[in-house]
Amino acid sequence: PFPSFLRSLSTPSPSPSSSQRLSPAPPHHWRIKFPHFTVVRARAVTPIWFPDSSSSVSLSVSADSAATVPSFIVSRFFFTQSLMTSKASFGAGCFWGTDKFFQKEFKLKSCYTGYQGGSSKNPSYREVCTGTSGHAEVIQVEYDPAEVSYRDMVTFFYKMHDPTTLNRQGNDTGTQYRSVIFYHDDEQKQIAEEVTKEMQAHKHFAGKKITTEISPATPFYRAEDSHQNYLFRNPGGYCNHRIRW
Repeated sequence: PFPSFLRSLSTPSPSPSSSQRLSPAPPHHWRIKFPHFTVVRARAVTPIWFPDSSSSVSLSVSADSAATVPSFIVSRFFFTQSLMTSKASFGAGCFWGTDKFFQKEFKLKSCYTGYQGGSSKNPSYREVCTGTSGHAEVIQVEYDPAEVSYRDMVTFFYKMHDPTTLNRQGNDTGTQYRSVIFYHDDEQKQIAEEVTKEMQAHKHFAGKKITTEISPATPFYRAEDSHQNYLFRNPGGYCNHRIRW
């Protein structure tokens, strides 16, 4: 639905949907009021697209009755997606396969392979492969919660790898291949724990103990370009992931 805090428009009009183009009356602009919201940051992503420009802006807002932003003008635009996105991080063995399966399953804003959970800064692939960095091979995705459910992603995570083999996934052995969920907020932590409990009771894991680590997100270090979208660029490349049930 159209974000409730953007419904206060100076030019009377039916509330548009998130994908409906706005056709404002003269003088050809919309004045959007934030009576109880404070703009906390702006960054270049895709949620608001300006047809006459190649730039785009995402606004993140927080409720704050003490401070307000009276209004601002955005010329001839339409909303292509909700303004807020979230991040999620998963480690399920070799990140090539994790990357491929998540991108094929979900409509993501972005998906990057990388390293997370260790102590070394800006690690290289070679360093992580030694198992001494403490990092796990992971993917970090950005998604729109209105389009993708975090609960669905966690459930899918358990379906596409074996979380019962400690520090190992198929032929790949080492702490860098551990099964891990790095949560980015308390809600993600709660969902990850709930789904893990549900999965442990699933018949597929009967007689096996899930060893997945659930930890707060630490700094994410993007992997080298050669590891991004690897299996899309190399369809016959190594992959030991599959949908298990």
